[in-house]
Amino acid sequence: MFDGGETGADFTVGAVDRSGEMGNFYAGQLGGLAVFNRALNEREIAELHISPNRGRERADR
Repeated sequence: MFDGGETGADFTVGAVDRSGEMGNFYAGQLGGLAVFNRALNEREIAELHISPNRGRERADR
């Protein structure tokens, strides 16, 4: 897990920064997590709900 380094990170998934320490870890499973470089409009969100993999590239390819 990336802890954000000394300068922090824009966001963290599955834990929170508690006074400089990572904590409050999520113990469940996450599925279908996607990060976009902008806010999606209502139509784009609806399209992702209907066809989750359409138009997205996986970062691990």
